[in-house]
Amino acid sequence: MQLKELRLRGGMTQRELGQKAGVAEVTIGAIERGVELPTMRTARRLAEALEVELTDIDEVKEAIARALKKDPTGNSPVGVSSLR
Repeated sequence: MQLKELRLRGGMTQRELGQKAGVAEVTIGAIERGVELPTMRTARRLAEALEVELTDIDEVKEAIARALKKDPTGNSPVGVSSLR
């Protein structure tokens, strides 16, 4: 699900999610608009604040796919253990 959809289902504004996750409101807005993808650190914070799994957030799946595409050998900085 898209971050915005998850946030709205949780009844939160961007500001409220940002405060709960410790992420700047502008960062959440940029992720929701598709201007940027979350870092793994940000993704973990958002997933925790939304009470969902990392892989429930579409933007996280896209960030992982892009990271793997950059290094198809599997030597990506995004490892399986970081998805837990």
